[in-house]
Amino acid sequence: MIPTTSVHAVRALMTLAGLPPQEHAGAGAIAKQISARANYLGKLLQTLARRGVVTSRKGRGGGFRLARGPLPTS
Repeated sequence: MIPTTSVHAVRALMTLAGLPPQEHAGAGAIAKQISARANYLGKLLQTLARRGVVTSRKGRGGGFRLARGPLPTS
């Protein structure tokens, strides 16, 4: 059984992988897209930012993005 937190983390990372280069997405927008609570997902994304998986930026145009680009698909 995979914990719900892990499922939300993977879905959020997949959403971020689909962003154009240099674009950020807010936690609320991601939460809506993956059907998660915004405050819960925001805390989860902050944890991923502290661990270096994603980066975050405050202010207008801010949000989250992958720390590195997604791997190419074959």
